[in-house]
Amino acid sequence: MPENPFLQQPPQSERQPPQPVVLQDEIDQKVMQRVIDALGAINKLRPIREFRDFLSDNPKLHNQLAIKLIDEGRFDVLKNVLTDKLEELDVQVAEKLIAVGQAEIVLNGMVHFQKSQHSLIALKLIDAGFITELATAYRFFQFKNLNKEVAFKMLENGQGHLVAGYIKQFQFADHEEILQKLLEQGYAYAVAQSFDNFYGHDQDIYQKTINSDKAYFVAMFLKKFQGLDHKEVAQKLFDVGQGEAVAQNLTNFDGLDHEEIAHKLIACGAGDALAKNIDQFSNLNPEIADELIDAGCGKAVAENINKFKNNDEEKIASHLLDLGEYEAMARNIHLFNFLDNRAFARRLIDSKQIAVLGDNLHKFHALDLAIASELIDAGFGGRVGHNIARFHNYDEAWHEEGVGLLQIANKLIDAGFADTVADNLDEYHELDNEQTLKLINAGRTQAVLDHLAKFE
Repeated sequence: MPENPFLQQPPQSERQPPQPVVLQDEIDQKVMQRVIDALGAINKLRPIREFRDFLSDNPKLHNQLAIKLIDEGRFDVLKNVLTDKLEELDVQVAEKLIAVGQAEIVLNGMVHFQKSQHSLIALKLIDAGFITELATAYRFFQFKNLNKEVAFKMLENGQGHLVAGYIKQFQFADHEEILQKLLEQGYAYAVAQSFDNFYGHDQDIYQKTINSDKAYFVAMFLKKFQGLDHKEVAQKLFDVGQGEAVAQNLTNFDGLDHEEIAHKLIACGAGDALAKNIDQFSNLNPEIADELIDAGCGKAVAENINKFKNNDEEKIASHLLDLGEYEAMARNIHLFNFLDNRAFARRLIDSKQIAVLGDNLHKFHALDLAIASELIDAGFGGRVGHNIARFHNYDEAWHEEGVGLLQIANKLIDAGFADTVADNLDEYHELDNEQTLKLINAGRTQAVLDHLAKFE
């Protein structure tokens, strides 16, 4: 096996007379200097094998070598060559790097420092103002065996979420004590998000949280708690003024009477929370729909009409219309199967809500051509043209189907909507020469040629 060049002795013929005894520390210093000098002559990204072997064989020199490089300002070497070779560095190296503005080397290389000194190093970094840099997940994850002093320092600096999320990094700390501090300082949400890290502390977390202004976190993470009576939890949330949390997280609760919860929400002035989350409820009494409509939440009722029992959709619809909830009804007309679309459209026009009809025309069906004509006159020709298939129920005023469609086609073309006619020619029965010429003049000759059978 070849000898290590850093430790090689000169040939016998070149040996000098015996020298005075030199202490091992002086030898180490000289060897280190030779190493550092050698580093200057090699590619820093390709350290020679003998150098790696030397470091492996002399772990006690790692700290001294690092300090020597720091003292000589060789940070490039320390970062690019040595960080994956040096091991078990101590807090003195970290202190020196922090002092000379090279804290990044410490933050990015904690795996090369003694785990037993990670707490000391973390405290040094925090005290030096590097809490933000420390508090990044990929860096913090490198720290091991942290103690409670580090946890409390991080809490003081607003990093409780990181403590909760990486509680397993604090092997030298009482997790229950840290948990209490987290809850006391308002980190209930962070604790709840990392619930699995605090196994066995369900009751502590529940008691601390349910009686705080963060009680709603219990509802949000209810499925993570063991042994809680969900009905009691719901009542407690109402008692502390956070009943809306029950509505927002209703699917997390087992065994609740949805109708009872709905009544409680309305009674405590949280009807808007019920309206916003009504999609989570079922089997509600129509009386609740009436209360919501009266409270200005008709839109939520219309969008969730199937949440109400006893088939009282007609009564609910009547209430909605009486209070002018035309937009809500029009947008959700497909949910009201009993509703006569034609009659409702006529009511919208008579109530000066023709814009509501025009904006939601694509949701209607079986309308008559008289309505189409009025919509064109009101400026909704484009909507009529693109939804001509919605007008298949012709009343007596329009006589024959062909005549009615001809008039609508003419009206659309004259109003500047020739393209909507050309794009939907399949919906028209017959068109005459007048429409032919108008479409050709509008630049839609190809559409006419593609549908010659429709023209007389």
